[in-house]
Amino acid sequence: MATSNNPPLPDSLIKSDKCKAYWETVESDANGMLGGVLAVMPSVSRIDLQGSRTFLARLNIGIKSGRQKVPRVLEGGAGIGRVTEGLLLKVADQVDIVEPVAKFTDTLSRKPGVGDIYNVGLEKWEPAKGVKYDLIWIQWCIGHLNDDELLQFLERCKAALEREHGIIVFKENLSTWGHDKFDELDGSVTREDEKFQHLFKKAGLRLIKSDMQRGFPVVKNRQLLPLKIQHLDDTLSVADYQTKFDEIAAIREAAKTDLSMSNDQKRQIAREFSAARRDLRVASQAAMVSTPKPSSAASKSV
Repeated sequence: MATSNNPPLPDSLIKSDKCKAYWETVESDANGMLGGVLAVMPSVSRIDLQGSRTFLARLNIGIKSGRQKVPRVLEGGAGIGRVTEGLLLKVADQVDIVEPVAKFTDTLSRKPGVGDIYNVGLEKWEPAKGVKYDLIWIQWCIGHLNDDELLQFLERCKAALEREHGIIVFKENLSTWGHDKFDELDGSVTREDEKFQHLFKKAGLRLIKSDMQRGFPVVKNRQLLPLKIQHLDDTLSVADYQTKFDEIAAIREAAKTDLSMSNDQKRQIAREFSAARRDLRVASQAAMVSTPKPSSAASKSV
């Protein structure tokens, strides 16, 4: 039993039914989705979407020259589709949605490019059999899951990734209180980055790239919590990515002289080659960052 000297863990206070009841009372507009912040800082949504767009571009995902769209995306906690419409539908052929509050997705179901809609909580979502995602987008939603639920959700996301080059992008606020913080209003928890990294590792996910959202305004000395965007994938080694790249490179080379192969088939091989090259480059960069430099008598810690 929790006492004043042994308070309950913040995530133990999360009750999914109470979280859902809160969101049922929220207006179905962007200001409602962002907790009323747009009334004070109207540029926040635009700045957030631009930061996300830039991050995806660094992963070679986008519509400009040299980048490519992805076939299928899953968005967790989509709400009314602020990110769906503002970002994901522009870089994907199809976007599937997980959103427990059905009133938020009423209009989304009629949007071109929106695929399957799961009106369940993230803790209850199960990937459809045989469906794999090139990108799973998770933003401003997992605070309503306790640690165990979040871990299990990440494991299901990992299992639903397209094996060759599927990735997860995770964009969430970070606690600045020195500990995870429970919010009485909406029943969510804001976690420290250390907690996220622990859960990622436990789920078998590897951090490849991360950045902090920049550009949010400060109004009357009020500012938003730090917002971190992170690229995660499974724990395949650089050698695994090298093997995959070598295999598709050999197929691509053979296709150049294969007269029986259609142009559509060759274009598909070219896309797979570009994706494999990107994955190998990103994995190699991540390995260089995570590998400590050998110590020497002449080196000093700084």
